[in-house]
Amino acid sequence: MTQFLVSSAAEVGSSPQIKSILAGKNVRIASAFLGKGAEDLISKGTRVICDISMGGTNPEVLTVLSKKIGDSLRHLPNFHAKVYISDEGCVIGSANLSNRGVGFLSQATLIEASVFLAPDDKACRAATAWFDEIWEDANVVGPEAIEWARVRWQANKRGAPSGHKSEAKTFFEAVAGPEEEAGLWGYLLTREQIGRRLQRSALHRSSEVVEKAQWVPKSELDVFSDLDKALELDGYYISLHRGKRGKVYSQALRFVGNLEVEDPDEPGDIHVISYFEKLPWSVTGFPSLTKDESSKSGNLSAMMTNLKKKVVGGPITAKKFCKLLAEFLL
Repeated sequence: MTQFLVSSAAEVGSSPQIKSILAGKNVRIASAFLGKGAEDLISKGTRVICDISMGGTNPEVLTVLSKKIGDSLRHLPNFHAKVYISDEGCVIGSANLSNRGVGFLSQATLIEASVFLAPDDKACRAATAWFDEIWEDANVVGPEAIEWARVRWQANKRGAPSGHKSEAKTFFEAVAGPEEEAGLWGYLLTREQIGRRLQRSALHRSSEVVEKAQWVPKSELDVFSDLDKALELDGYYISLHRGKRGKVYSQALRFVGNLEVEDPDEPGDIHVISYFEKLPWSVTGFPSLTKDESSKSGNLSAMMTNLKKKVVGGPITAKKFCKLLAEFLL
């Protein structure tokens, strides 16, 4: 028996079917994100695969489940499936094991659609085989994974670090000001230009990185090529870029994700492209760069010309940036 299920205000549709599956035997859960309350529906012996890379899984749920089911809690990067299997059958659909998707702390609020498959259905057996296959590739959620999930969860939930207007008169003064303001931003200092064809190729594939990130930026994207420690990027950044003619440009950014992109001018040459959402400068709360600060003949331009490669092109902290300013500008 196959049924198409939709959610509604009443206790019908996908939610009760998923709960029925979870109450069965030999339960297997593939849910991209786990929300608060999911730990109460998952019994010992259940196998769970989730994602911790996109910031949608509650780390507190992982902490409880890790103690409850141990190595039977696993994760895969960029995992977005929602499949629930037991001897009661199989549900394949759009709902994560979260309160909004399934409804266990209160009524589910999202409009979900799914398909129920009876235990003897050929597609149900195929789903079971698929789960068992990816289970072998999944990683156990241990203490380090939980901490990473916590970092991603917090990054996903918070907005831009500032927003209130700084009392500083210049950008340099703002960066050197209270750590609770400047220190919440990362800083990117760059001077090399990304090739135009590589840039176009990277932007042409922007939908891929947006799909991986699982959120849609509200404004256009900017791309950087081969940033040092690109895999450590996360959260919000202030970018200072020295152009070909020496002028320094500033931009507030939110990291979206990385993709490997082939250089159209050098076939076989693969670059790690980092994608950022461009934010209005006003979200920083900092003054804009003054003419002296952005000028091609200014100290900031000279500093970025002379900086070593290991500093230019990689994320640094406000503390490190202030140290560089003190060394080069005073």
